[in-house]
Amino acid sequence: MFKITINSSQLKVLSGLLVNLSAGLLLLLPTIRDFLVLIFDLIFAILSLVLAVKIEDILGQND
Repeated sequence: MFKITINSSQLKVLSGLLVNLSAGLLLLLPTIRDFLVLIFDLIFAILSLVLAVKIEDILGQND
């Protein structure tokens, strides 16, 4: 089995990237014409925000 170690600084970077990804996806919404792509864009934006919040919760518990 593999052992993965993650530092808190790496989690902060990942959280920031997910928030920026979500913001970029939400800013693209007015330019999307296909309904299916729009739905997937919204789903990915929401999931990335939820994951970023969960990471921040994990970081808050460790402090």
